Amino acid sequence: MERFCHWTERCNRTFPLVMSGMICYTLALPRFDLYFFAWLAPFFWTPVIGREKLAGNFPYRKIYLAAVLFWLTAVHWICCIGWPAYFGWIAMSFYLAFFMLFFFAAARSLVHRWKWPVVTAMPVAWVAGEGLQRHLLGGFSFAAIEHTQFRFPLLIQFADLIGEYGVGAFIIFIGAVLGRNLPVTPDKERKLFHFKKCLSSVLICAVSFSVVLGYGYYRVMPSSLRLNKNRKPYQIALLQGTDVAMLDPPDGWHEKVYENYLNLVRRAVKENPDLDLMIWPESTSLYPWSEFLPPGQTRQTQEIYERFAEANDFVKRVARYFDTAMLYGTGSYVERSGEDDLLTYNSALLIERHGKPLARYDKMQLVIFGEYLPFADWLPDGFFLKTLCQRADRGQEPRNFPLPNRSGETAFNASVNICFESSIPQLIREQVLTLRRQGHEPDLLINISYDGWFHHSSQIDMHLATHVFRAIENRKPYLSAANAGFSAFIDSNGNIIRCGPRKVPSVVPVELSDVRKESRIPPYHYLKDWISGTCVLLSLLALVWGIALRLIRLLIK
Repeated sequence: MERFCHWTERCNRTFPLVMSGMICYTLALPRFDLYFFAWLAPFFWTPVIGREKLAGNFPYRKIYLAAVLFWLTAVHWICCIGWPAYFGWIAMSFYLAFFMLFFFAAARSLVHRWKWPVVTAMPVAWVAGEGLQRHLLGGFSFAAIEHTQFRFPLLIQFADLIGEYGVGAFIIFIGAVLGRNLPVTPDKERKLFHFKKCLSSVLICAVSFSVVLGYGYYRVMPSSLRLNKNRKPYQIALLQGTDVAMLDPPDGWHEKVYENYLNLVRRAVKENPDLDLMIWPESTSLYPWSEFLPPGQTRQTQEIYERFAEANDFVKRVARYFDTAMLYGTGSYVERSGEDDLLTYNSALLIERHGKPLARYDKMQLVIFGEYLPFADWLPDGFFLKTLCQRADRGQEPRNFPLPNRSGETAFNASVNICFESSIPQLIREQVLTLRRQGHEPDLLINISYDGWFHHSSQIDMHLATHVFRAIENRKPYLSAANAGFSAFIDSNGNIIRCGPRKVPSVVPVELSDVRKESRIPPYHYLKDWISGTCVLLSLLALVWGIALRLIRLLIK
């Protein structure tokens, strides 16, 4: 026993405990997919937060170091883009580690300054850290702890109450309840195990899981699709290529990607001649779409106008040739009256089968360093990041996509988002709310992505997880068409109904008969980010309070 106590005293140091939690967190993420380890991460962090004084020298530096090591592992797929991305990978890891440090510091302030129980302080501080991470610098939510459970929809149904934050808070709560009993303590005289405390922890966890699973069972009892035998199913083909992207592609590379997708279109038509819609991934159409004012009303020349008009005709011709409505991922150019420059957008474009354009959505949330560069006007023209960045303008509002059937009637209304927009919960929620206020509430959500930059890494699993949570939060079926990722159909309960195989070019068929209308609006649409905002406010106040008290004590001394 004396040897065991000596071992526990050594393990009681800050860095081993924090790093043990980070390792568990890492094992729970794709590709390891050992999801149950996510519940153990806060188990190891609890004594670090609950202890009055942190063990060792410079403990917060060690916490930050452990967080940096975790993020370097979690987002390693950033390096797949190319050598300039290594700088972004390191910068992103150091940036994201600050939110983990904020969690530990805020939780400790709530426990030791405001005397909150550790099982309450940890979930509040965690939601605060995630809330800041999802709003600052455009937001980032890949590798979230709640996403490790996306393959178990029964467990995450209550995301429609307060969003995915709630699932993360629940994981932290369970880990904190169990972590109170961790037999690692600096006091050798203290009992290693408290039977009553352990029993109460088990009971609390059992009751909590019963409530969560009970709500999950209640939500999944109705089918997310109500089949109507009197109505012809609406048939969709989700295209999934496997073309990986390059910063400096060889000549003819874009034409080859486009031809690969035309082959998938031919295959889809051959398998099902009565398709109502085909959905292409982001940026896979070779020909851009343009909207120009008539010549003479703008500064554009007749030659430029005719060149872009020819590209528009080709886009329409593809839909007419295959006699199927197409939802393209393409670039678009929009001219403003009296302006020399064109607005350049990353867009989704809906063309009905006779070639008539029905809707265009321009991406609203751009990817930093990929589609825009901060302070670009202050950098020299030859700066390497400026030359590599594919500049795009920011879209202003969501658009309703009236999906037509073969008779030309609108079968469903859809809201489309592009690429990493699906990882930002508040953006998708606000798009749905905006369309609802306009009288065009979407029946389903669609994401088009180009994941080819990440070479089939764990990024595509993490991206799929965000789709699952957006479906549950908004109670809408979710369609995803991804290049070098997963094209999938997810119902409004987060069940993955169909999904393309990894690294295999595929046409993923989807049949919709009658998308079930939810009888109630998800509470998340009413509560929005008030709960996470409150957690941020409380955590910041507690943190500032603790820092102020420490400064006062130093001044008194």
